[in-house]
Amino acid sequence: MWKVDYAAAFRNWLRRADAYERRTETKKKREMFHKTPSGLWKAYCSKCSNLLLFQKEPHSGYSSECCGVDLSVVLPKAESKPAKFAP
Repeated sequence: MWKVDYAAAFRNWLRRADAYERRTETKKKREMFHKTPSGLWKAYCSKCSNLLLFQKEPHSGYSSECCGVDLSVVLPKAESKPAKFAP
């Protein structure tokens, strides 16, 4: 007769449950982009603060068209260069 190894089955079940929990947590933590009244999704470049509009909802894998950096949900402060003073 076959000997059933319930311990291995239980370990596999726990691994699957843990993987499912991690997947659902990342979906909850995902940034929620806002829609404009026209139906486009709006996002901002995290480097230069340009407003970007998308037809499909952007996600964490998207990068800005202008600087190639990550997108932001809120308007970030633009990087300011220090003023040069003449001596």
